[in-house]
Amino acid sequence: LLAGVSAIVSIWFLASLSSNAYQSDLEQQVLAQQSQTLSILAAEVDQEVEDRIKMLESTAARITPLMFTHPSAAQAFLNDRHHMSQQFPGGYYLVNSDAVIVASVPTSLAQAGLAYQPDKAMLTQLREGKSVVSKAVYGKRLNSGVFGIASPVRDQQPAPNRPKKR
Repeated sequence: LLAGVSAIVSIWFLASLSSNAYQSDLEQQVLAQQSQTLSILAAEVDQEVEDRIKMLESTAARITPLMFTHPSAAQAFLNDRHHMSQQFPGGYYLVNSDAVIVASVPTSLAQAGLAYQPDKAMLTQLREGKSVVSKAVYGKRLNSGVFGIASPVRDQQPAPNRPKKR
């Protein structure tokens, strides 16, 4: 009888160990798979953001100084960028160096003449001539989480000819 009970306890103990080892191994495999999936998704998101930054930089390169003083020209320019509406479904706008909105698509997004208030880190990077992605915030107008991508409009005036140092 003692041998039978001992055998049953031994089998139960081995089954328990085997089950725990299997569960631990399964958890490790699931974690590895989730980590790999997240890495793939993160790379895709990163590429999508990079594509949008390039699109903004390309668009910013076409903005002329005239657009900052003539909002109707700026609005017409933004309206002609149909491809941007698909990539920026929340809208997009042009802001001057005083952080005042000049034009927007859709026009209901932001009224021309209103001040735009980016966070200080974003403003610093823009003033340094760098494109930037903002922190995510809750967008009251869109009623969802949003983040901004901004690209500076660079001075298109050529640098004056300077004498070369010898």
